[in-house]
Amino acid sequence: MPRGAAPGERRGGRTKGTPNKRTIGRRAALIRAANEAADAANGKLLDWNALAEMRKIAMVLIGMAGREQRKPPDKRDNRWLLEVLEAASRVLSHIMPYEHRRLASLPATVETVVSKGGVVRVTVSQTDAAL
Repeated sequence: MPRGAAPGERRGGRTKGTPNKRTIGRRAALIRAANEAADAANGKLLDWNALAEMRKIAMVLIGMAGREQRKPPDKRDNRWLLEVLEAASRVLSHIMPYEHRRLASLPATVETVVSKGGVVRVTVSQTDAAL
């Protein structure tokens, strides 16, 4: 009794023409994006918040990097991991100006008083009234 497939015979695997998970995901994302664009054109997305969407993107990227880091070192794709972390860093750097104030140097006022006994008193004060 011969073992294995005869020449030209297919056994197991995905049938020809069946899309894989990546293709299904891409198609679903395109459909979702088209529906959202249509909703936006019709005025249904008035509560859409670009900053919140960027936060979600950053969290997804950070989650992807975390899953990749938990893999054993021999199965980890370090180049891809670096690309994902750099993408997350870019997204976060775009969010930062909206969430955190820029640090600024404040001019200091210095007052020095020397008394007759040789005692020096220095007073340094700063105010952020200019900001």
